[in-house]
Amino acid sequence: MDRPLGTTVLFGRNDAGKSNVLRALNLFFNGHTNPGQPFSFERDFCHARRAEADPTKNIRKFVYVKVWFTTPASYRPSLGREFWVRKQWSVTRQGDPVVSHSIGDPSKYQYLTRFLNQVRFHYIPAIKDRRIFEQLLAQIYEVVASQEQFTASLADFAGALQERTEKLTQGLLSALDVKSVISPPDDLSDLFRSLDFETNTEQGDSYSLTLQRGDGIQVRHIPAILAFLSDRGAEDYHIWGFEEPENSLELANAIDEAEQFCEHGRARNKQIFLTSHSPAFFALREDDAKRYFVSRSEERSGRLTSTLRAISGDEAPGQLMGETPHLPVISSYLAEAHGRIEDLREVSQGLAAQLAERDRSILFVEGESDRRVITAAWDVLIGGERPFDIEDASGTTKMESLGRDGQVINRLAPARTVMALVDNDHAGRQLYSDRRLGDGGKWVRHNSNRVYWCRLPFLTSLSTYMTSKGINKAAWPGSLENMFEPALRAEAVTDGALALTTIPHDELLDSKWYAAIQEHLPPSTDPQRFWILRVDPNTKLSFADWIVARARQDPTILEPFRPFLEGLRDELDRLAAAGPEGQDDAGNG
Repeated sequence: MDRPLGTTVLFGRNDAGKSNVLRALNLFFNGHTNPGQPFSFERDFCHARRAEADPTKNIRKFVYVKVWFTTPASYRPSLGREFWVRKQWSVTRQGDPVVSHSIGDPSKYQYLTRFLNQVRFHYIPAIKDRRIFEQLLAQIYEVVASQEQFTASLADFAGALQERTEKLTQGLLSALDVKSVISPPDDLSDLFRSLDFETNTEQGDSYSLTLQRGDGIQVRHIPAILAFLSDRGAEDYHIWGFEEPENSLELANAIDEAEQFCEHGRARNKQIFLTSHSPAFFALREDDAKRYFVSRSEERSGRLTSTLRAISGDEAPGQLMGETPHLPVISSYLAEAHGRIEDLREVSQGLAAQLAERDRSILFVEGESDRRVITAAWDVLIGGERPFDIEDASGTTKMESLGRDGQVINRLAPARTVMALVDNDHAGRQLYSDRRLGDGGKWVRHNSNRVYWCRLPFLTSLSTYMTSKGINKAAWPGSLENMFEPALRAEAVTDGALALTTIPHDELLDSKWYAAIQEHLPPSTDPQRFWILRVDPNTKLSFADWIVARARQDPTILEPFRPFLEGLRDELDRLAAAGPEGQDDAGNG
């Protein structure tokens, strides 16, 4: 492994040899292979090398681990910019390896020893049971016990203990003529091993981490514990060997965990080596982590042995397909998906803050043109003070957050009604799919987050045209502009307030429907083209303003909006009359 970064991840199939890298580091620094398991030459020696060994050819049986160090600045005058240390074990030197290194000046050896004593390797195996937490708690004791404040507290504890057992001491003195005083042990590591972490829920309920919480919650505590040991411990430099950190984690938490490891790995005093099968770790950026692929692909003495190679950032996923077909394929999409989720989360947080600041109900619409037209339609058709604000959601992303399951929005605005009005096109229908919404014009409450949804209704003339062409209703483009008759929109084109593109709505580009509308595409000037062609987005606002001005002269052009606006008014009146308790049982408009 050539110059691994602060975080290095090893991938490969089960039994490919990934853990051997961590075991080698554990052997080098701690003299053990697995945690608590001393090196055994008979058990741990490579079978291929065993078969190759031939004393007559001077092929001997031995194991060595060689580590190069990039020297910290404070040690460079003595040890140079980098150096290596090699430890070699054999049948006769199982617990006492032969050590060699690249430091040539004997007077510098003391600095090498001093530096190596400042490096600590922490090994977390794939199976993370109670014993792992016991070991970590014992290490926490080592850190805490070295602090003067803890030593003073321990002395106070000893004094209090002796004070409360004074009668027992006097009794022993009288009976045995021996002065016997109860005192705590100097080393409390065994006591610390029996401690536990107490976790608390939002409701204040307490649970034992290792006895009552799930494996995933337990696993997510370990990096924070290692960080505490690394930052507070006596050693200056800490190396983590962590097997399969994604175990017991759902994918979203695995993604967060991968980012947390990278954050820890950027610290000056930490270097992290991981093994993983998870796309969450495979998808890490090249500047955040170095990735290696381990496979049993080299044949020696009739036995397959492990090889290790770096995975480059621009390596095609197909090059790994023979070994781990799912990992690179899933990972190639994961970063994009995670970015999308983070965008939604950010929008949701902004939406939450927006709702928290308001004391009125709010109607979200997809764009500013919708906001202007709906505002005018309410003023013209309903009149009076509008009991809600109308907010431009600036596209579909914020609308998507309104369509997500959960009680967050209702908790933020329990006394306010949140509503969403969307186009009755494919994109709008995807935002919240519910059969109760039907052809549009009806208000339906989301069963989970209690947001009220409505789709724009289809004009009768639009329905007639689409039906005559045999176009499935799922492909009808129920946009705001299609709420107005072609003749009216033709006037807007003449006045320069509206322009059409030459491209049909997305739904109509399907080969099943394209042939049916082809006769109305440019260069045709048939009025029916207004139903099927997209509006030039640069004219959406000018058309909305044109409609608002025209409605002052002819309010009837807004009549298609009346049914669902009256339905909204009636629903808000009913909710206001029912009060907060009645809203829990609210029906649908």
